[in-house]
This record gives sequence, C-alpha cells and structure tokens, in this order.
Amino acid sequence: NLTAKSITLPVATSDRGDDWTSGLAEDTDIVMSNVHPFFAGVTPNEAPGWAWNFWQTNDVVLTGSSNSKGYPNNIISEIGWPSQGGNDCGTDNGCPNATA
Repeated sequence: NLTAKSITLPVATSDRGDDWTSGLAEDTDIVMSNVHPFFAGVTPNEAPGWAWNFWQTNDVVLTGSSNSKGYPNNIISEIGWPSQGGNDCGTDNGCPNATA
C-alpha cells in the first residue's frame, strides 16, 4: 500500500487527443495525449505544426501548461507516422490528402 508508506504519485492516463474532456482532465494529474497527424490526413510537411496546434487547442487548454507539483500537466504520449505511409486515415473515404 503506497499510502501506508507515505508514497504519493501523480495519476496519469493516456487517450486519443480528441477524446480528452475537462471532466477527465480534472480526475488525473497528467493528461497524456495520442496525437497522430496521419489520421487527420495532414501532409508530412504540415504534420509538426498541426500536431503542436492540435495538442495546444485540444489538450493543454484543459489544464494549463504548468503546475507547482514539479511535473507537466500535459504530455504528448504517442505521435508518429506509419512506416509504410499509405492513405488509410481511419475514414471511409481514405485520406483527404493523397500525399499523406
């Protein structure tokens, strides 16, 4: 039992970046977001800026960027691009941008 040993740890959980809600963020210490530009049909050249903007406007906004507890409120826990590329962005009609 961690409490009996006076050990206090932050609670973190990870989910898709657009699945986070303010209620879920209130119940965790660290919001860990999976942010995948590929599934949004974003081109590789646009991906870094898109990922940063998505994270800031969907996840960081829920908790703010810092706290006094010594750890970040938000972390991008998963990001990347399929090693084989492709055009299956998780929608019925494929990627909206054929170069993805």
